[in-house]
Amino acid sequence: MDGLLPLELTAWSSWLSRYPSTEVLSNETGYRRNYERTPYQEYMRTERLMFPVPSSNRLPAKEPVLGVFSNSTLRAYPLSDFSAEKPILEDRIDGKPLRIEFLPSARSLRIVEADQSLSWIYSFWFSWYAMHPDTEIYASQP
Repeated sequence: MDGLLPLELTAWSSWLSRYPSTEVLSNETGYRRNYERTPYQEYMRTERLMFPVPSSNRLPAKEPVLGVFSNSTLRAYPLSDFSAEKPILEDRIDGKPLRIEFLPSARSLRIVEADQSLSWIYSFWFSWYAMHPDTEIYASQP
């Protein structure tokens, strides 16, 4: 999976606090779309999927996961394993360090430290599983 660019799903306020000089080019796109709200709010409230994909009941279909992969390991980190009390997770994949941060204001995850040989993508479980059915799911320790 070469050529992936980092993605971060976050709240605008969280982004601005970390990157205060960010500028928005324009929301005048020529399309009749309300950029003040998320267009998929209703979709997110149901278990219904837009497209048929292979499914797995190991996690809820729309559980956000951070999918991390190396040459020999696929691992999904469910958002539900993180909390404001436990915002940082340190792990190793194929002996390589990985540090994941939970962003409470955005209810999202991001990689803050990783070996260059690791790749990752933020996804929903159904999407990650459709592409990587042999993935491990990270299990937090009690």
